[in-house]
Amino acid sequence: MEQEEQPIIESFESKLVKARDGVSESILFELSFDESIEIRCEVANSLNTPRFILEKMSTDVNEEVRSGISTNPNTRPLTQRK
Repeated sequence: MEQEEQPIIESFESKLVKARDGVSESILFELSFDESIEIRCEVANSLNTPRFILEKMSTDVNEEVRSGISTNPNTRPLTQRK
């Protein structure tokens, strides 16, 4: 009997660690769309998050995420004024 593959559901803790550690641009980009505000805040605050991701996140609906972006040194001054 063949076993069906179960989709892998990534835990909140695992995503949080990836966001904090900034393991790769592609993972940070993916996490920047996460439904969790905490995950998006970690991406916004990470020094490993490149400018293009921060600029994309600058229109986030959550004020805490936008605040993290505005204090990230990778953010362009123009983005900080939005």
